[in-house]
Amino acid sequence: LYANRGASTTEQLAITRQMVMLQASSARISESLDQQEVYQLIPPEFAEIFSFENCTLYLTGQVKEPLVEVAQYNPDGQHLPGYRHTSLTLKNNHARNKVVAGLKTVHVNKRSAKSYPDEWKFLKKNDFQSYLLFPVTQHGKVLGILEVLAKQEIEFAAHEFVIIKLFTDNCAIAIENADLFKQTKREIEHRKAAEEKLRHDALHDELTGLPNRTLFLDRLERLILRTKRQTQSSFAVLYLDLDNFKLINDTFGHLEGDRVLIDVANILSNNVRDVDTVSRFGGDEFLLLLDGYADTANLEDFIARIQELLSEPIKIHDHEIVITASIGIAMPLSDKDSAEDYIRNSDIAMYNAKSLGKGRYEYFSETKGVAAKQRLRLESELRNSIKHMRFLVHYQPIVALDTKKVVGLEALLRWQPARGEIQLPDTFIEHLETMGLLFDVGLWVLKEACGNLVEWQEKFNFDPLLTVSVNISNSQIVHPRFTGELEKIIDETGIKPEQLILEITENIFIRDAELVSKILRKIQGLGVQIHLDDFGTGYSSLGYLNKLPIDAIKIDRAFVKEVVSPDKHRGVINSIILLAQDLGLNVIAEGIESDVHIEYLENTGCKYGQGFLFDPGLSTKDIEKLFKKQKSSYL
Repeated sequence: LYANRGASTTEQLAITRQMVMLQASSARISESLDQQEVYQLIPPEFAEIFSFENCTLYLTGQVKEPLVEVAQYNPDGQHLPGYRHTSLTLKNNHARNKVVAGLKTVHVNKRSAKSYPDEWKFLKKNDFQSYLLFPVTQHGKVLGILEVLAKQEIEFAAHEFVIIKLFTDNCAIAIENADLFKQTKREIEHRKAAEEKLRHDALHDELTGLPNRTLFLDRLERLILRTKRQTQSSFAVLYLDLDNFKLINDTFGHLEGDRVLIDVANILSNNVRDVDTVSRFGGDEFLLLLDGYADTANLEDFIARIQELLSEPIKIHDHEIVITASIGIAMPLSDKDSAEDYIRNSDIAMYNAKSLGKGRYEYFSETKGVAAKQRLRLESELRNSIKHMRFLVHYQPIVALDTKKVVGLEALLRWQPARGEIQLPDTFIEHLETMGLLFDVGLWVLKEACGNLVEWQEKFNFDPLLTVSVNISNSQIVHPRFTGELEKIIDETGIKPEQLILEITENIFIRDAELVSKILRKIQGLGVQIHLDDFGTGYSSLGYLNKLPIDAIKIDRAFVKEVVSPDKHRGVINSIILLAQDLGLNVIAEGIESDVHIEYLENTGCKYGQGFLFDPGLSTKDIEKLFKKQKSSYL
């Protein structure tokens, strides 16, 4: 800067003054890593070094605007007039465009007016004499522009251009450092948020946001330790399982099922205290850890409130669904019990509540623990039996009461454990359903029954065709795969659809009569018959029969059994048969055990019956022996 030998002492002092100011301002700007603070520091520092009346900083590289104003210095406190009062873009501003393209300083004044006519017109209109534009560059790229508007003509000495270049270079470094700091800070915040999310996800259920098994066990273990230190302290573990939740998933799909689970989670978490814990263990199972519930009366009041809230109807696709829950309760019985013991004990108590009718609660006791072990052993045997197919299909003949000949068979599932006698469905069906295995076992029964019937029809040439009835559970009939699997079985076994009868119970219509009716009509469209089993013991009324897509009804054995003496049951049977006749439905009476039953039912117009001496059903060999007798009557 002192290379100009002709520089006077005054000029040298001015140069020194500007260099000192440059060093100080560069230090102030560089000290900050805050992006906005750096932007706000640059214009006043630049104006002070060169005694400018104002200064505006623009940055480039924006998505929507090539140039965006980020900071302005104007001692008058008024915002400088934007060029042509338009948005701050490169459009119609040749001077700015040239700075960005050429990385060079542009000075618009009277002498350069011809090169920048629009800019000069703007200056004259706003009483300015000079328009200065200085590029802020880094690595051969313009980061921004420093702009100055002056009321007087400005001339620069040669050394001042060097100082300006030093200042803009320092500004570019400060801007880039601030940008990098902001980016790094943002990345650190994102990483911290990601780490926090990972920690949260590791301890919480993804669907409901509730604590998961790991977090629940940790809190339970802490409570157990505290209870050991403070004998007056107590707590309760509640194992809550939604009743028949699988039916909701099968009927409405898993998305709606998830919505129900979220609703249940909200009900539970909104009705506990801060010291309590609500956890989702998976599926439709929730665990609650209630701190300080030594009084069972208060605990039971809490459970009653939860049951009441859960029972409020939930609307799914214009259908109102009522949720109930079975709840098992485990409270401190021994100071040797671990967290896993409490969970297992509450699970045992929950299962007992479910087996006693669902929608209720039960406390754990040692005797119930023994029963649970038996249940687990039974379920283990069932799984092993499925693996080795230790199931059988027995048959109960259906007889025409007028000819006394067999016209059909009802397929009955039996279980043959590895050790022990053949078991009837009452001992294992509910376990299969709870284990989620009933659907597949049911399909096996259906295929086995159809295959046997085809074989017997060909062998004995029945005329009219022999039929076979297969019981289908509520969960099976609404399963998304059922209709397709039914068609597949008909095709593979070669059974004529009119020979197959599916038996359902009335309770299936409680959940969603419209959906079930639609499914049954589709099945009837295949040529398969639908019979309503155990009529009179379920939910449907007599007047509802005409709305159901069924072909026949079966009078429950409880009514048939009582007709040996004249009482109200005879009136019920008469009403059922008369109504069925009016609706064009066949009637089959179950549980016929004597000539009195046969005579009475024939007189009332009932055409078919089953039971007789064949209970609880015949094996396939016994059925063949029955057919081979070729007697005129089978009674």
